[in-house]
Amino acid sequence: MIKKGYFGIYNGKEYKVVEDNDNNVLIMTDDPAKITDDFVDTYGSGVYTKKISQNELSEFYYIKPQANYKGSQFNVGNRERDGKVCLGTGDAKLAKKLNFERTDKYYYEKWVLKDEVLLMEQRKDIQK
Repeated sequence: MIKKGYFGIYNGKEYKVVEDNDNNVLIMTDDPAKITDDFVDTYGSGVYTKKISQNELSEFYYIKPQANYKGSQFNVGNRERDGKVCLGTGDAKLAKKLNFERTDKYYYEKWVLKDEVLLMEQRKDIQK
């Protein structure tokens, strides 16, 4: 799994952190080892959430995945399929050079084998 988005440490464990439509802070996981009786699987999808106060997080941060591919830095999607990751760039010249496909007016993507890239996480700590 490629981590992307907001995360926090709650009771010594890392959780994805989201906000619901009512601006409540929720921690979420599909890991049975992190689920306690006060987590709820609202949609029956196997993803459990718990409403908390942001102050209950000992750490709070944003993770942005990046990849080095053929000597250049690229954005990375948070999905993997068949051992591949999706790289993206807004640099048209670089995209053309490396055979990326245009997916939007100013954006290009390419699925590459995970073994062909060096994945990195850019972490930005957030003040609570």
